[in-house]
Amino acid sequence: QRTGDELIIAIAGGADLMLEQRAMESKGGLLEDIYGVKIRLEEA
Repeated sequence: QRTGDELIIAIAGGADLMLEQRAMESKGGLLEDIYGVKIRLEEA
């Protein structure tokens, strides 16, 4: 789901969310620079 300058990605399962959040911490800035949107992960 995209709202304004933020892309919200819903992930099912708590363990997967933690792993994905760690990946986004290291790569999220790159995605923001390229696409111009902030990435936010949420548990579905």
